[in-house]
Amino acid sequence: MSTRAVYTFHSVASPEGATDRNPISIYKHHDGYPSGALGFLSNASLYCTDQVKFTTCSYVDTNFGEVEPITVASVRDQFVLGFMMHPDNGGHKYFTPSPEVHGDIEYAYNIYVEDFNKAEEPNYNPVVEIMSVYTGVSDNYQQNHKYELVAKDTLDKLYADLINGKDYETG
Repeated sequence: MSTRAVYTFHSVASPEGATDRNPISIYKHHDGYPSGALGFLSNASLYCTDQVKFTTCSYVDTNFGEVEPITVASVRDQFVLGFMMHPDNGGHKYFTPSPEVHGDIEYAYNIYVEDFNKAEEPNYNPVVEIMSVYTGVSDNYQQNHKYELVAKDTLDKLYADLINGKDYETG
């Protein structure tokens, strides 16, 4: 049986933690348990770091003839691209409106990616919330989807804890 999950990527727009109103959610049909999910997110981070050439382009300032790089995708969108494109993140996945439209997911992940620090090196170490999802049997989605926070920390910290034996599936 597959462990289905929805990953919702939020753009953190300010140091105070304000998020955008248009998160991007992706449904992934398998390996949605926390150890699988943290691996997929780590792959996305590596893809962003290694493949950053896909997210920048150049333009020529005709007044001075200088070429200046410009970023064409937010850090959040780069992270989404990494999640979708990394070769080890294969399998059935697609964009979806939200976790609530799926009655069969076991986990939901909120990934908060900094997009406010444009002058510095992009931060590909987002804060990740691991949520277990109880889906009930009624026809009411609000009653069906009950989220329980399993863990919340930076991707690097959660992944390091996982490597060192932390079991997020059983606590």
